[in-house]
Amino acid sequence: MKYTAGFIGIGNMGGALLSAVCKSAGGKNVAVFDTDINKVQQKALELGVASESVESLVKNSRFVFLGVKPNIVASVISDIKEMISKENVVVVVTNEGYVKRVSSKSYAASTEDTTLKP
Repeated sequence: MKYTAGFIGIGNMGGALLSAVCKSAGGKNVAVFDTDINKVQQKALELGVASESVESLVKNSRFVFLGVKPNIVASVISDIKEMISKENVVVVVTNEGYVKRVSSKSYAASTEDTTLKP
């Protein structure tokens, strides 16, 4: 795969995780998508990440992080689930502390969220 990580949504939660991943993996190994093109351009300059479409990001990233608002997580997963390959690992992170690993195999088998405890 072209990228180690791809981020859909780079607001507060997604942006913080993006910065941490870039420190470890390097910006050239990371792709981003956000509906706010200004955020994408800023992160591209700041961290050296690539701007990609959602489809390209999912197809070319080993780990796909969803940093979107909790009320649209299900919609985004629904939009990308056909693009998820067996090589992808999709991680959903929200400001409510929910993390869920989703893959084409585990998506259908797992319907429970895991809440991180402080």
